[in-house]
Amino acid sequence: MAVVYNLKKTLGGSLWKWQDGVEKVFTIVGPIRAGKAVASPRSGIAKAPDVMTVRDAEDNNEKDILVGAVLRSSLTENYPDDSYVGLTFACTQGAVRAGTRYKTMSVAEVEVDNADLVIAPKKAKK
Repeated sequence: MAVVYNLKKTLGGSLWKWQDGVEKVFTIVGPIRAGKAVASPRSGIAKAPDVMTVRDAEDNNEKDILVGAVLRSSLTENYPDDSYVGLTFACTQGAVRAGTRYKTMSVAEVEVDNADLVIAPKKAKK
């Protein structure tokens, strides 16, 4: 007999990966934070990438996602003081534009018509 369950939260493990041209729709559960430091294969210098916890609109599971420079600046410039937490976004990563080091990223705040999507309330800042 197979056990049927809903994934509540994955502990540790890998990040939700970006693919060029594939749209991700998610609600941000927590602010951008430093992830686990990893050594760069080119320089050998350890650097912690930016990550954040999101709730995937497709399967309603919490996931950690890598936050690139373009996504980070889009969120922090338009939503000061972590006010992007609790909002839902549709994001699509594109290829690196000629003459730049960064991949393109389209970011749009959206509303999802899904009664099953439940977001935990924001914690008060101390």
